[in-house]
Formats: sequence, structure tokens, C-alpha cells
Amino acid sequence: FDLWVQTDLSQLDVRGEMKKYLENERQGVYENFAEDRVTSISASSLERYLECPFRFAAEKVFGLSDLQSLDLDVDSQTRGKLLHKVMEKLVPRDRQDPKVWVKSDVELTALVEAAYSESESQVLDERLWPPLRERYVKIARRFLEHEKQWQGQFPKTVTVGCETDIQGYIDFENGEPSLQPTPTSVRFKGRIDRVDADGAGNYILLDYKSSKAGLQQYASWLENGKLQLVLYALAFEQGLTVLGRGQVVGALYFLPTTLNREIGFKLTEGIENLDSLAGRSRNKIEPDEKQQYFAQLKDLVKDCAGAIRRGEFPAKPRKDTICETCRWRDLCRAPHLI
Repeated sequence: FDLWVQTDLSQLDVRGEMKKYLENERQGVYENFAEDRVTSISASSLERYLECPFRFAAEKVFGLSDLQSLDLDVDSQTRGKLLHKVMEKLVPRDRQDPKVWVKSDVELTALVEAAYSESESQVLDERLWPPLRERYVKIARRFLEHEKQWQGQFPKTVTVGCETDIQGYIDFENGEPSLQPTPTSVRFKGRIDRVDADGAGNYILLDYKSSKAGLQQYASWLENGKLQLVLYALAFEQGLTVLGRGQVVGALYFLPTTLNREIGFKLTEGIENLDSLAGRSRNKIEPDEKQQYFAQLKDLVKDCAGAIRRGEFPAKPRKDTICETCRWRDLCRAPHLI
């Protein structure tokens, strides 16, 4: 058992608590042993809890960790970190300057090299780096061409934020994000990859993804526990970033590899200077529907955050198939695994 427990969390006997937890699970007793133990949450941690409370507890409460498998190939995490850093360096703040859209291959190569260094990524076999670097130079080139055309179509678009931090609190009683803490709130944090504005109080949030796998339109987000983009949208409208309050008229995944930015939601009003409503209908949402959607989100967050605060971490995954790739299945006391 000690092989799994590597972290000594302050004021928490990890080994004792974990053994007690497993014994209770074995007997079908779900004691709320970790009440008020979690002091901060993020959108991804809420998603993790909705996926499986035990999986959340293993990482967030017990502090369990394991080493990544040694693989000479470039893993998805490395590719994702590199892609985000390249986009951060590439997106121009002054989109009206025609010079920002003109970069030589030498400049783009230097930019990708700098992104690789700053992202603290590591390709175990350095022979893989030159072809990977070339791939990202091509992605950067196509991305710049796409953004130049986009600026011509939507000249009022201004990028006002890259890697914009969200800092605030979430209330357990109502699921509401806020700038100030309350007796029933927990710290909430996140980071928005990109924020575009039209200068009239309307904003689009963009989340870069390296692959389309697993991405869904907004209508499926709450049902499947995908909270990040919509929770960021709600937090943004509540003023939890340095950009202040504004109306989020779009929250979209952006795939630089394919230049697709149609997965997410687009408000049917106020978006005309930032994006087009032509094309897919599944990503459109009416203003009253958006408010109802936010209300449903708050109810879900309230239930989820409240359970975390009460220390409710039963081994009950949302779907049994989740267990197939779970790192902690050998420790878990879920009935179908025993």
C-alpha cells in the first residue's frame, strides 16, 4: 500500500485515512471523513468529481500520484502544452497592424523553439523534435493565414486576453461564482486560453484543443459532466478576471490543427462582430436559453461542490467504463471491481 502513498499532507494522516476509507467501503459504509478538507476547486476538479468521487478523492484528498509510463513517442500532454504556448505567442494583440500577419519560416521556427522551452516540455528522444517542430511551424503558418482572413471578415475583433486567469470563489449554497468569499464558499481558479472582444461589451472565450476527440456541443456538456467552458463563461460574466464583467456571446473549442471553432455555443444576439451564425445550428443558443442553462449549471455545481465540502467520496463512477483506464482501480472498492 505504501507504494501508492507518496505524499504527507499537512494535518492529514494519509495512510491511516486511506486504510480506514477502504475498510469502510469494503463494508458498504460511506463515512464523510473528509469534511471541509478541500479548500480550492477548479472546473477540471469538478469534472473529475462528477466522473467518479473516489477518483477525485484519490488525487485531491489522499494526494496519490504515480509516474507516467516511459514512452519515447510524444505524448498528448506534451503536444497540448506545446500547442497552447505556441498559440499564446502567436496571437497578436494589435490585430489591426498588417505586419503581425507576416512572419518568415525562420521567425516561426524561433517562436516554436521558444514555446518548446517555455512550456517545459520534454521529448525523450530528441530525434523526434525536428519533425515535430516542423509540424508546429506549418500549424503556425496556417493559423496566421486563417486569423488574417478572420480579421478581414470581423474587423472589430480584438484579442484582449491570452491565458487569462480566473480567480474567485464558488458558493456551496447556490453554485454562484463571486469575487468575494462567503462563509459557504471555496476558492475557485481557472485559466481561459483566449478572449476576443468587439469593443461593445461582448466577448468570445476560446479553448485550444489539439484533437477533436471527446469534444461535444454545449447541449451535452452538463449531462456528461463537461463544465469547463460554460463555467468559465459564467465566471467571466461575474467579473472573476482582470477584464471585468462582460457578456459572453460565445464559448468555443478551437482546434488550430484543423482551424475548426464550431464546437461550443454561440449566442444568437451580439455575436455578429466576432463570429458568424451561419453553418451549424447545434451550437446556437437564445439569450433566455443561455440564462436557463446557467441556472442548471449553478444547480449542478451547488450539488457537486456541496458534496465535496461534506466529504462525500463514494466509489460510484458515472459510468463503469471509466474504470477501465483509471489508475486507482486496484485500490477502489466499487462493487463491480471487487
